[in-house]
Amino acid sequence: MATLSRRALLMAVLLAPGMRLGALGRQTRTPAISLDEFVRLSQRLLGRTNLDARVAATYFNALIADAANLPLLARLAQGPGTDLTPAHLALERTIIEWWYTGICIVGGDF
Repeated sequence: MATLSRRALLMAVLLAPGMRLGALGRQTRTPAISLDEFVRLSQRLLGRTNLDARVAATYFNALIADAANLPLLARLAQGPGTDLTPAHLALERTIIEWWYTGICIVGGDF
C-alpha cells in the first residue's frame, strides 16, 4: 500500500479548493457575445431586420452551449473580414441554415 507523506497531504488539502474554484469559474464564464450582438450578426447574415427575439434566443443558447463556438461568434460579431477561418464560415452557414429551416441542432439532437 502506498503511503502519503505529510507534505503531499498538506499540498493536496491546500490546493484542492483552488482547483475546484478554478474549474467552477471556467464553467460559469459569460459568453463573449451578447444576445443583442447575435441578433445583429443574424440580421447582417440574413439581410433582414425584425427577427423574432425568442427564436434568436433559442439559436443563441444552442450555439453558446458549445464553448468552441464562443470565440468564433465573438469574431463574427465584429463584422466581416479577411481573417475568417473555415470554422467561422461554417458557423455563419449554420446560423443562416437555422434561421431559414427553423431547425437547430444541439449535441446531435434537434
